[in-house]
Amino acid sequence: MKKITILLFMINAFALHSIAQNVSNVTAMQNGEQIIVSYKIDGGDADKVYTPTLYYSNDSGANYIKCISTKADYGKPNQTNQITWAVTNDLDYFGGENILFKVSVYGFFNFVKGVAIISGRKYKTIKIGSVEWMVENLNLDVGTSCWCYNDKPSNCDKYGRLYNLEDAKRAANKCTGWFLPTKLYFEVLDEFIKESNVSSQIKTSSMNVQNGGRNEVKNSYSKGGVFTWLNDLNFFWSSTTDGNMKALVYTLSESGRISSSSYEYNFNGCSVRLFRLAQ
Repeated sequence: MKKITILLFMINAFALHSIAQNVSNVTAMQNGEQIIVSYKIDGGDADKVYTPTLYYSNDSGANYIKCISTKADYGKPNQTNQITWAVTNDLDYFGGENILFKVSVYGFFNFVKGVAIISGRKYKTIKIGSVEWMVENLNLDVGTSCWCYNDKPSNCDKYGRLYNLEDAKRAANKCTGWFLPTKLYFEVLDEFIKESNVSSQIKTSSMNVQNGGRNEVKNSYSKGGVFTWLNDLNFFWSSTTDGNMKALVYTLSESGRISSSSYEYNFNGCSVRLFRLAQ
């Protein structure tokens, strides 16, 4: 039978990452076979949420070990937050006179789901910090160089349109206040998705990366008129070009990550996700 004995708490707090906030007012109490640690994040960014990590030491701080079986909501600045550690899930025995705890917090931008009217059509969006992204592919007919998958209009309603690069830019210009992302914006977005993997709900909600293709055009269109990649990968134009006939294309996979695939010729057809500075 597992036994938990706690004779004395000595609490310490620290910030693990350079962008983490200072942690203060750390207190701990035993509740049966659990330990509840309270803490406060000093300062912080109201547009961010913070994921906490709890560590313990039983040798006066010479070594720290991460507490595995913890449960906590995202921490918020300037208020009391809590972490609950199910000690007996991790240890057969826990006790001593020189126990120390450390709390680290790592901040990433909170997300807020919304809806935007773009050129008369309603699109789902998500606000990440100061940037608002479309979470559905653009469906705006701007000419002969944009297509519905397999030339079926119903696929435009389901997946959005495919554009060559020039029509992608033309479509973006018709959406006042919205922009075709540069390489930098895609990299920042991927950083958010990577950091938000502490919650599959955020990942799924943020850019529909696990939806099996329901809201994404997982395809590309070649000059020869062959439609490919449906329900496999989603290809997005960026506005970053090589100065000639190619632009950087990014992929969105079901694994939840955004990556640059390559510079593709501007006559290929790819999906478009626009962004704007959040209002």
